[in-house]
Amino acid sequence: MSQNIYTPSPSTVFFIDSVYLKANTALNQNVDDKIIVQNIKYAQDLYILPILGSTLYKQLEAEISGGTIRSEEHTSELQS
Repeated sequence: MSQNIYTPSPSTVFFIDSVYLKANTALNQNVDDKIIVQNIKYAQDLYILPILGSTLYKQLEAEISGGTIRSEEHTSELQS
């Protein structure tokens, strides 16, 4: 089994957490959270960043880390 060498820094902002991922996917509850968070950050950078662009991505990171995110504001941005 190969090991993922992508390790997020302690200040990394996650758009979802391992609890949400385990509850809403077929992912087994016994999978180690350390493995999950590595892959969440990797997926954010690989898939979400190119779609949102760096400006909106960084804005979402700042709002999530500051606890000021408002989903209805970003929903309208994404629909236009």
